[in-house]
Amino acid sequence: MRVYVYLLACLAFLPGCREKSADAEKADKNAAEINAEVQKLKASSNPQDQELAKALSDFQAAAPNPVGQLWAENNLGWHTSNTVPRLRIITGKAPFYKGADDLSYTEYYSPGGIHFWDDFGDFRNQFKLDDNFIIQGARTIDKSGNLLAECRLRYYVRNGTQGRELEEFHYSPDGKVMFRCKSQIDPDTGFKTEEQKLSGKKAKDYYFIWPVH
Repeated sequence: MRVYVYLLACLAFLPGCREKSADAEKADKNAAEINAEVQKLKASSNPQDQELAKALSDFQAAAPNPVGQLWAENNLGWHTSNTVPRLRIITGKAPFYKGADDLSYTEYYSPGGIHFWDDFGDFRNQFKLDDNFIIQGARTIDKSGNLLAECRLRYYVRNGTQGRELEEFHYSPDGKVMFRCKSQIDPDTGFKTEEQKLSGKKAKDYYFIWPVH
């Protein structure tokens, strides 16, 4: 009996037997919500829902990966050398920006004017470019290079007007999708103006401003 109690006491100190942290419990809860959404999408007869279900399943199943789950590092259109920084200051409040009244950040370009990334201080948005150097999406990392979020750009036509929409995927520290949404981008200012939550809970906004040039 004493040996049994002793073993239980030792097991309590093993990593797998410790009580889960609040972040881990939040990630598990968000993962459960996303898994429920996957099952709902799979039951739909809409091909687009089936596509989204597969994409979400793939993201959830992916192991933590330092080069990202949506955009791999080798298909991002940015480089760390020969870049030209341009400080940008936007006066007035961006709808989804939670910082100071004036939004200040640094844009980085190639010598030929190709937009590679935006640096906001505590995080950086690195842009995915196609063969014509047009932005397709972004990957967001912190100062240490840890993956925070990714997004892909989609175009749509509504009432005869073309719009821009971002599909966002925000990750927990272990690489799981913890928040997913669709965001509307103002074609003139680049501000995020609307957000449609699809699953999970957002910890921070990374795409409150998007290149429109």
